[in-house]
Amino acid sequence: MKSIITPIQIKESVVRITCDEEQGTGFLIAESLILTALHVVADSSQITINISDNMEVSGELMSKDENFDIAIIKIKVKCNEFLPLQSRTIRVDENWETIGFPYYGQANDLRLFGNVNQIQIRDRSDFILSSDKIETDYDYSGFSGAPVVLSDKVGGVILQQEDDKLLAISISKIKEYLFGTKVTSDWKV
Repeated sequence: MKSIITPIQIKESVVRITCDEEQGTGFLIAESLILTALHVVADSSQITINISDNMEVSGELMSKDENFDIAIIKIKVKCNEFLPLQSRTIRVDENWETIGFPYYGQANDLRLFGNVNQIQIRDRSDFILSSDKIETDYDYSGFSGAPVVLSDKVGGVILQQEDDKLLAISISKIKEYLFGTKVTSDWKV
């Protein structure tokens, strides 16, 4: 099974998604497939993906799950780096990290890290992330769709900001959806 060894590998697999006046984050889960939050791409007629080497490509909505706010985007380019997903138990105080594009109109990514703050039962998100780098006064909505890396694999997807926390959905919660799409990747269930 593929492991994430360095933050550089995460950075090379994370993409900036622009749709009309919205910006979000996604990440490669296979050579040409991107996992993101559905609300990043939901009402857009054109999906533009910026991959790690500043190449801009068009994306096509391949699959979506409105209940989980998750989407898979297909691109026509094959990428060498993609992130392994892992369905597993997430624990309070576990370390996490992510890279994303929180600010609209800015091409620079931002790396955040912290601890899992809380496990919860909600319609969509099932765990909350905290970091002393998240400021309540800033809008980090562009982090929607970013990977949550736990123990060298992706354990979840960021869905939204709530005050100085980020809400995420676990791979465990969406694994049936992912398997139902017949997407192949380096998953451990």
